[in-house]
Amino acid sequence: MTDEKINKGERPIAENIRGRVYANPDLCTGCGLCMAACSVRMFREAAPAKSAIQIKRDPFEGYEIQFICRHCEDARCIEACFMGITIKDSDTGLVCNHPEECVGCMSCLMVCPYGAIRRVLLDRTGREVAIKCDGCPERETPACVIICPTKALVFK
Repeated sequence: MTDEKINKGERPIAENIRGRVYANPDLCTGCGLCMAACSVRMFREAAPAKSAIQIKRDPFEGYEIQFICRHCEDARCIEACFMGITIKDSDTGLVCNHPEECVGCMSCLMVCPYGAIRRVLLDRTGREVAIKCDGCPERETPACVIICPTKALVFK
């Protein structure tokens, strides 16, 4: 990350061959559209609680912060997954998991230093599983970036 990006308040949060998603917390209004877009893409329903991106608000301090997978080079979640369903895609460099195969142990959630893995209830099975950002590999630009009205999330 360059000093210029640090000075602008941008933090890299997801990386793949095509580029990176950056979050600028100064531009985030906490509207939640990124969470809705993510859940629609992943689960075909507008359910922010099932989004792989999270917005945490602190009304006393007056800020919003985005939590999303950073697709770490040495991802702890891969080592923690004893089922072997959290993997790094060799073509894109994205760290992906397969919620439909998750047993819900939440080992990955416990080791993620960025709080980017979420526990969600799958309606069709009634069980809790771990989900995380997969970088929208089928899209040219991730859904959260496209929908962000203030451009707090950018892909470059």
